[in-house]
Amino acid sequence: MDYKQRSEKSLGIRFSTQLKREMALQEANGQLLQTERRGRSESQPEPHVVRENLWREYYDDRNDNERNSYPFEMCANREYDLLKNAWRSFLDTTQDNQNTSLTNKANPFERNENITIDELKDYVQSLADRLDQSHGKTRRFLDKFCGTLSSHSAMLDFLPKQSQYLTIFCGVVKTILEASDNYQMTLKGISEALAEIGDIVQLSVQHAKLINTSGMEDAVGRLYESVFIFLREAMLWYKGRRLHRLRKSFDHNFYDHFSHLLDKIKQRADWIHIRGDIGHHAKTTDTIRITRSLDQKLDRIITTQEEDRKIFQDSQLSRSAATGIAMSSSQTAMEGHSEFASSIGLHDPESLSIPTVSKATELLHDRGLCPLQCSKSELEEATCELEKHILNPFSHADIADSGRVYFENKIVYTIRDWSAAVGSGLLRFVAQPQASYQPVTSAISASVAKTAIDSDLPLVYLCCISLPRGEERSLISTLYSLIHQLIRQRDFSGRAMDFRPSRIQELDGTISTWDKGISICSDLLLYAPSPLLVIIDGIERLEGDISEVYVDNLINLLGDKTATQDLSRRADKDLKLLFTTTGPCTSLNKLDGSVLKTIHMQGKHTKWRPGKPRLGRSLIKL
Repeated sequence: MDYKQRSEKSLGIRFSTQLKREMALQEANGQLLQTERRGRSESQPEPHVVRENLWREYYDDRNDNERNSYPFEMCANREYDLLKNAWRSFLDTTQDNQNTSLTNKANPFERNENITIDELKDYVQSLADRLDQSHGKTRRFLDKFCGTLSSHSAMLDFLPKQSQYLTIFCGVVKTILEASDNYQMTLKGISEALAEIGDIVQLSVQHAKLINTSGMEDAVGRLYESVFIFLREAMLWYKGRRLHRLRKSFDHNFYDHFSHLLDKIKQRADWIHIRGDIGHHAKTTDTIRITRSLDQKLDRIITTQEEDRKIFQDSQLSRSAATGIAMSSSQTAMEGHSEFASSIGLHDPESLSIPTVSKATELLHDRGLCPLQCSKSELEEATCELEKHILNPFSHADIADSGRVYFENKIVYTIRDWSAAVGSGLLRFVAQPQASYQPVTSAISASVAKTAIDSDLPLVYLCCISLPRGEERSLISTLYSLIHQLIRQRDFSGRAMDFRPSRIQELDGTISTWDKGISICSDLLLYAPSPLLVIIDGIERLEGDISEVYVDNLINLLGDKTATQDLSRRADKDLKLLFTTTGPCTSLNKLDGSVLKTIHMQGKHTKWRPGKPRLGRSLIKL
């Protein structure tokens, strides 16, 4: 049995064993969830079946006998040594050959042995710049590969010998590209394969970071074992072709010849995705269980405090009504009620002359401090008059029926990081205005909105791109649409809210009630679901000679609410803001760069335009 067969057999054994371990963990999690449901249905305390941080004990078990039986460090080092020997042999043979560009270079191994990732980027970029317009695909593949080189450095950080692996990777890649410089078909195939490997690694970095354990280190090592095999086989292929001493021997399709090795690299990357997702799910389940336990303890503390306060108040009221307490006892009771009244903002001594609940409630009404509660249906009824002032009402059906659109990976990765980041966040995409077709920024906002709807996420979508520029009615339409969509959120606080519907009825569709509308939005955001996505497309069209201050009010309102308190759940609210603009926006430019992340889509417009799936494009995910 040759080396390749032994390697594939051992890989299959390890893959099967690891899959069994993953299935065992999933089964354990399923049993835990079933036990929790059964406990809740029987009104019993939650059973403590799984210890805290079980996910880390499972994935970070460095004493596993099975893992020690197949120490992957030996496999990685073996492939590293084989690749280094093949590289040295390739360079020695190339130096003796008079038909390559390496002939006049002295000591090529020493020259490429210590190459850095930045030097490789510079070389790849210079190689792409030297190609003329007839080799557009090769240039595009080289540009794609150059953009993913930093991902290799980030991924190799998981391995103990990161510097050695990165150095030989950069050196071998540069050597292969130098040797293929005179053979355009070979250069095209190599650049396409390297670009695909770069995309695979770039998509795997975030999954690997989800669970940084010894198991993930092994998975990353397996991935680069396949990459090293690919590079070594590529040099052997080139060396064998060169022995024919015929130029046409390099006209064969390099990419198709090594498609099986690329498929193996994809399989190793998929294994990283699986481990990252399952590990992240296990960690999240553990965190949810701990958080639920803390919530129960806090609820018990709050309930106990409320009961103690009520018992104290009832005791004082009963004593006062039954016995007509003496002056000293009355003074003691007054002091107790003074502490309670101070906690709710009452400081008038006359309000404490008769310590009754009815008297306190009456005083709260007189001072305007009593909560006037209303239901969600009452608020929805109050907003019916606002609809006639909304120029472009938003409907989920308008977005949900649109097709699937693929965007450049840079756009997709930026949106994914923005939505997955902990806490609130502000993001802006800027493009130059185009009259011939729909702006790419509008396509981005519509695609994010569709993804949010498909994922059943709370969404507010304000499309200003079709509104009259700089007019008062455009401002009113945007503000009223924000109020309308906030109230109609499905997860809007279902219980009674401290809000007066008459406040909405005071809005008359004129700019004179703008401040009242801003105040209403500020209060409604406190009861909105969390996390909440707010997407505004074309807000620059609201700006005009006298309307800039109103746009500032709206942006500052949403910016201030990115870190506010959620009254409906007693927690910090996550508010994700996405602005898409074509051209400058004075109000957004005033925000600090540390608060608002801005992506400028410059250069050729066809580069950023969405379209059909291809290399370097993918779907937006939240």
